[in-house]
Amino acid sequence: MATRHVTRILVAVAVLLAVAVAVAVTIVLMDPQRSNDAAAPPATVTVSVTQSPPSQTERPDPPAVEEPVTEEAPPVVEGSECSDSEVRTFQTDASGRSLVCGYSGRPTPHWLQHGDDDGSVHNVGDPCDSSVDRVSRDPSGLFIMCGGSTWVTHP
Repeated sequence: MATRHVTRILVAVAVLLAVAVAVAVTIVLMDPQRSNDAAAPPATVTVSVTQSPPSQTERPDPPAVEEPVTEEAPPVVEGSECSDSEVRTFQTDASGRSLVCGYSGRPTPHWLQHGDDDGSVHNVGDPCDSSVDRVSRDPSGLFIMCGGSTWVTHP
């Protein structure tokens, strides 16, 4: 008896669900807004573009080009300290005299006056003539000096 009762309840729920689905489908199909959209023909849009010739008198100014700012190192002072990363590099003091960063008798590097740099480039260990050669640069631009008969990085 209990199974008949459960079966009747399940049948009643199935019928109610079928009726609910039928009502929902009918509402969707009968929606006036939906039927108008479906019956309307596709719209055609025409766009016209006209270009007028550029005016000869109205030319926009070209964008300003900013020059890169290069910061020059401030003049150094002979005898003042320099950093380990500056060792064997050249700088100029306020009077325009060329100085080089080196150790020369101190435990920390400092700016030193050096002999005339002839502008030539030599490799450390290459031969030199100390009666003529004084100071030069290696291929990377760092300070080297004639140490008797060969180019060296320090005395």
